[in-house]
Amino acid sequence: MNKPKKCDECGKPFPVSGRIPKEIRAMLDKVTTCSECLVIKLEQANKRLLMKQFLSKAQWPNGAICQRRANDITSDYHYTESAAQAVCRMLERDGLGGEGKIFPIKTWIENCQNKVLND
Repeated sequence: MNKPKKCDECGKPFPVSGRIPKEIRAMLDKVTTCSECLVIKLEQANKRLLMKQFLSKAQWPNGAICQRRANDITSDYHYTESAAQAVCRMLERDGLGGEGKIFPIKTWIENCQNKVLND
C-alpha cells in the first residue's frame, strides 16, 4: 500500500491504494488533487464553459421597438458565435418578431467574455 499523497489545492492527504494495473498507476502518480478539490475545479471549468460569450445586436428603424427607448438597438447573449449568427440571419430574413413587417437596418455580433449564465 502506498502512503497517501497530499493535495496541491487543500493540502489534505488522499490515498491511492488497492490493486491497480501498472499503466493506470503511472497515470495516478501524476494526480495531485484530491477528489473534493477536483470536483470544485470541474465545477469552475463548467461554469466557464457556460459563459455566454457572444452578443447578437440589431439596429431597428426609429420607433420600431418602443417610442420611449433611447436607441433602437436590441441585443441578446449566446453561448456560441454560430447561435448569434443564426439569430442575426433570422432577424434579417423574418424581421421583428418573425412577422416580416419591420426589418433591421443592420445586425452584428460582438464578443463578450464576461457575461455569466444566471438562469
